Amino acid sequence: MAIWTAGEILIVGSLPTIVAALAPPGLQGAHAGISGMSWAAGAIAAPTVGMALLPLGPNVLWGGVGLIGADYASLIVEILADNADPVAGALHGDLDMPFATFVGQLATAYADR
Repeated sequence: MAIWTAGEILIVGSLPTIVAALAPPGLQGAHAGISGMSWAAGAIAAPTVGMALLPLGPNVLWGGVGLIGADYASLIVEILADNADPVAGALHGDLDMPFATFVGQLATAYADR
């Protein structure tokens, strides 16, 4: 659970910046709203789906969570690769790397603040 919470802490701080950077000019608010609604939908759906999967065992529950998370992360990186916006291209270059390198860069960026 601590690893899950640490991941949430990392993403919650950077998600609004990423959404605003990738949104077209003038639509940052709409994109921020959609991003917030997706978090709310997850907060509603996760307990419901989790409780339905829990009787099948923790391996099914956490294996499903891991599979969905990995697929979603891969999808986002590929979407960024196809985006013509230079900011998206730079962000894709930053994300298309080993996870340990990415975490190190995040730690360095937050330490500089």
